[in-house]
Amino acid sequence: MDYSLGCFGDVRLDRTGGVFLADMVARSTVCVRQLGVSRGGVLRHGRFLASPRVTVKKIIEGWGEATRAAVAGRHVLAIQDTTEVKFKTSASRRRGLGLVKKGNVRGVLAHSMIAVDAASGACLGPVTGEVWTRAGRVSKPHRDRQLCERESARWLRCAERAKPILKAAAMVTVIGDRESDIYAEWACLPEPDFHLLTRASSDRKLANDGYLFAAARNFPLAGMTHLLVPQRSPGVAARTASVTLRFGEVVIRRPRHENDRSLPKTLPLRLVELREVNPPKGVEPLHWRLLTTHEISSPADAWQLVSWYKARWTIEQVHRVMKSQGLDLEESQLASADRLKELLGAVAVYAAGGYRALTAYSEKKGGEVLRLTSQLKS
Repeated sequence: MDYSLGCFGDVRLDRTGGVFLADMVARSTVCVRQLGVSRGGVLRHGRFLASPRVTVKKIIEGWGEATRAAVAGRHVLAIQDTTEVKFKTSASRRRGLGLVKKGNVRGVLAHSMIAVDAASGACLGPVTGEVWTRAGRVSKPHRDRQLCERESARWLRCAERAKPILKAAAMVTVIGDRESDIYAEWACLPEPDFHLLTRASSDRKLANDGYLFAAARNFPLAGMTHLLVPQRSPGVAARTASVTLRFGEVVIRRPRHENDRSLPKTLPLRLVELREVNPPKGVEPLHWRLLTTHEISSPADAWQLVSWYKARWTIEQVHRVMKSQGLDLEESQLASADRLKELLGAVAVYAAGGYRALTAYSEKKGGEVLRLTSQLKS
């Protein structure tokens, strides 16, 4: 198998990047000393990461090269999410890392997008993303900042960068969690055959003076089924949830505090509500309010959207491989934030590639990675 971490303007660096990734796959570690095995190998990998031509931007640009061909003719779910990778630091050795999570934890943030086949659930590979560290705490209030000044703008930037990478796909549906529910995203990103499917984050005001969550409650019951909830973290077992379905059309209103007044005052969307009934004691019930640009003409269409959104858990598995369950990235001893960001970019390729191999095996055997666990009732 040919491995590649991207094009760095030097064929020797390109080749070394491929060897670096191949060694990571073979040895399941990010420790440069263990990757290189011999002194010469360690020096070779160290020089690769230290080269000014090797940047996290170049590595991320290489993410989608193999994926371009894999998506041709398919309906692609372009799933994006953000993860935080914390690293061990001390007061005298911050390694240039910014704050993550709460308290005084330091590390790197990675936002990634992967391509998943909508029909089978097979992971087709990484698409694009961003890796960064925070310079410090932001004192300017969120509402006073333009979108380009906010970290949340990454959701729009990555979706826009994905368009040329995924242009060979028959259709693209960009899937994100509640943090990606941004009015500008709904106004600027959709195109013919380029759709959005996002979990609603707030009770938006509607054009009819109503509110989003009340509208969902008032839609007629469209069906019930049992949905398999996979294990998402250690100690939380997989389970089967009984859920109800409602759907309908809504017209959302531009937020009162939206800084960009050039955006349309209203936008028509479709809303699907999935609510768990009689959840087990002590378990947070499933409750999804999904906004989408897809048309919904029947309960079957709405169930299909639920199935696609369920595929968002795929990227959580990829991120889990990137961190403690896979290469133990958080234990890396590289000395600088720039090197750690480059390493994280390489690990994303490793993690998506490993998950792609797993789902490709499932696809070959005829198993569906995405499946509602009973016949849909409408």
